[in-house]
Amino acid sequence: MTGGANRIGLAIAQEFAAEGATPVIADLKTPAEENFFFVETNVTQPASLTNLVDQVVAKYGHIDVLVANAGITEHKGPVFQLDEEN
Repeated sequence: MTGGANRIGLAIAQEFAAEGATPVIADLKTPAEENFFFVETNVTQPASLTNLVDQVVAKYGHIDVLVANAGITEHKGPVFQLDEEN
């Protein structure tokens, strides 16, 4: 769950947990709740995202769902038009 440390992202993680999932919080900030596995992650840095995946796979063996909740962009248009620099 990128951007999952608080507000909407944290609420989404809580709902996933209530349904039996094991959410992982990926954010620059430590989550408001300590019930989740947390990986400090900067979604604007490819190496940080690689670290996130590596840590989650090492701990849980796989990733079933990715919620891309972090919203940091000046890009105006479809998400498929984004590249690493945007």
